[in-house]
Amino acid sequence: TEVDGGGDGVIRINPNATLRVGDLTLQDLTVEMDSNAEIRGLADTDILSIGPTTPATVRGQGTIHDLGLDIGQHGVIEANTATLTIENTHTGGLVNRGTLRAGPNARLHLGNSAVNNTDGIIEALDGAAVTLGNQPISITGGQLHTEGSGVIRDTTASGRVHLSDLNITGHYDLG
Repeated sequence: TEVDGGGDGVIRINPNATLRVGDLTLQDLTVEMDSNAEIRGLADTDILSIGPTTPATVRGQGTIHDLGLDIGQHGVIEANTATLTIENTHTGGLVNRGTLRAGPNARLHLGNSAVNNTDGIIEALDGAAVTLGNQPISITGGQLHTEGSGVIRDTTASGRVHLSDLNITGHYDLG
């Protein structure tokens, strides 16, 4: 199933609400997650594709879990108001060819997932944090990037984040 917002479409997920999805592709739209909103899969094999050929953004705060994620070159997931957590991506994991971002004064938390970040960027803007925890967590390929006081931090308490084939620019804190 594909949802195409025609360039100006917006889907809002209300506070404490859950959007349950099967295989779904988002194009030309923005999904805004309000306080404690949740996006989760209907089944273990469901994949949410974001921006494979045209821009699409998922932003806000809450949790995205229990489904695979495929972020295309035009896709963005951004924590922009508090904490946005991505965890428990299934066997397909999280494929990022776009951008995973923590915006100013926000936190993006990645946990219990294998992230194939080839051609993708994971970034923390000034005043923001990307935290890596809830092991196992691995990131392969692409870039980890911070700006200003932004930080990417290992919060596993065991230093068990597995990083490979990455270009790291900015501040990475081993915890």
